[in-house]
Amino acid sequence: GEVYSIDKKLLVQIPDARHLVVKDGIEHIGIAAFAHYTFRTIQLPNTLKWIDAKAFYMCDKVTTIEMPQSVNCLGEWSFAYCDELVNITFSDAIEEIPACCFCCLLFNSLNFPKSLKIIRSGNSFCYEGAEADVILPEGMEIVESDAFDGCTIQSIYVPSSVYYMPKDWYYEYPCYEEGELEQPRI
Repeated sequence: GEVYSIDKKLLVQIPDARHLVVKDGIEHIGIAAFAHYTFRTIQLPNTLKWIDAKAFYMCDKVTTIEMPQSVNCLGEWSFAYCDELVNITFSDAIEEIPACCFCCLLFNSLNFPKSLKIIRSGNSFCYEGAEADVILPEGMEIVESDAFDGCTIQSIYVPSSVYYMPKDWYYEYPCYEEGELEQPRI
């Protein structure tokens, strides 16, 4: 049931289990390798460098993912619709969060890596509480459309290094009857 590349560095697929362990030596998790899996915990090796598109798509039982510090590339939609994922520890090597990578998630807390430069469109970095504050790291350069799509955020710190942020980088869904929708305090 396990499928790897010939050189055993690319994981294509392994059987679903309650606790998923990715073998040491794996450098790349392939497209949709774990899509729709029901594992609750996962152990990723320190050799891992790349998590491809939809790798963890709709893994709706996992609550926490700790990315090894070796991970430097994420694919589009790689963690989208992981309904129970509330905690993620990023690798400090991540410079870009691709489009829709974290679509439709509700985090307890989130610490962006200091290396982060770009957040692409379609991510919804929402928080459990409406009183959440967001701090983007110094050195951040680009925040694309709807990076905080549909989220209720009290305030957000945007460093002066950000040189591109479109008008629709943030908006709230109209979830109450009266009053104007306001952007968070910047």
